[in-house]
Amino acid sequence: MLFRQALQLDPTNRAARTGMGRVAFQQGQFEEAVRYLEPLYRNQGNMDLGVAYVRVGRRDDARRQFEKLLDRNPANADARRALDALNR
Repeated sequence: MLFRQALQLDPTNRAARTGMGRVAFQQGQFEEAVRYLEPLYRNQGNMDLGVAYVRVGRRDDARRQFEKLLDRNPANADARRALDALNR
């Protein structure tokens, strides 16, 4: 996989780390997705990271991701639905 090779050459390569996280997410490997996406997005809010947190049982972390997304954009319907689902 090219993302993995890019990370071997440069472990700080943000694009490769994001790519690895998104590929893991798409393949349903949510723990792996968290491993790659968390260092990049933990403090900003990211939908994929929030959903991956839900899938691995980290509901409080997921809630924080969705809230951060809504802080940046209160009209984010996906983040609103995800947060509402967590609060049910």
